[in-house]
Amino acid sequence: MISTAQIHGEESTGVDNKKPKCHGNKKLQRFKRKWRTRERKKEQRFTLSRLELFDKQFCLHQIHHLYQKYVDFGLQYQIWPDDIVQIIESNESDKIQKSLEEYLILLKNRINQHENELMIQLSSCPTTLHSLETIDQRLKEFVRLHHIDLVRTVNYQKHKLKDIIYEKRLFNQLSSYHLAEVQHQAIDQITTIRKKQLKIFEDLTIFEQRILCHSLPKKFDDIPILTYQNLFGNEANKI
Repeated sequence: MISTAQIHGEESTGVDNKKPKCHGNKKLQRFKRKWRTRERKKEQRFTLSRLELFDKQFCLHQIHHLYQKYVDFGLQYQIWPDDIVQIIESNESDKIQKSLEEYLILLKNRINQHENELMIQLSSCPTTLHSLETIDQRLKEFVRLHHIDLVRTVNYQKHKLKDIIYEKRLFNQLSSYHLAEVQHQAIDQITTIRKKQLKIFEDLTIFEQRILCHSLPKKFDDIPILTYQNLFGNEANKI
C-alpha cells in the first residue's frame, strides 16, 4: 500500500515541477509597439513627401508640353496665338520666340530640380518600406488620375492652337486675293456666325461638365416652364 507520506511527497514534487507562465517582458513589448508606430509614421512622411514632388513634377511636365507646342507651331508657321501675344505684349516673332524659350528653360530647370530632390530622397527611404519602384508607380498613377482635368485642358488647348493656326493661315490666304466689298462683307458675316457657334459650343461644354460634376447653380432648380417653351416649343410639355 502507498502511505500518506508518499502521496504528499508526490504531490509536492508535482507542484515543484510546475513553472510559472512566462508573459514576456512588458517593457520589451511596449518598445516594439512604439517602434512599429514610429516606423509607420516614417513611412507615411516619406510617401507623402514623395507624392508632393511627383505632383509638382507632373503639373510642370504638362505646362512644359503645352508651351513647347506653342513654340513648335509658331516656328513652323510664324503664327502666334493672340493670348500669347497679349502676355508678351509684342507682335515681333523673334521676341515672342525668345520669351517662350526662356520660359521653357525655367520650367525644365524646375522639373530637374524636383527630379534631383526625388533622387536625394532615396537616401532617407525607411528600411521597412519595400518595393519602392512599385510604390512610385502607384503614386504617379494617383497623381495622373488626380489631374485628369489638367490633362484634358492641355489637350484642349493643343487642339485649339491647331484651329487658330489653321484659321489664321486661311485668313491670310483669303486676304491675298482681291475681293470685292460684297465678298468681304460675306466673309465678315460668316466669321461672326462662326464665332457665335464656337461660343455656344463652349457654353454647352461647360454646362455638360457642370451636370457631370453635379455643380449646377441653384437657380437652375427654379427655371420657369416658359423658358423651356421658348427653347423647345411644344416639346416642353413633355419635360
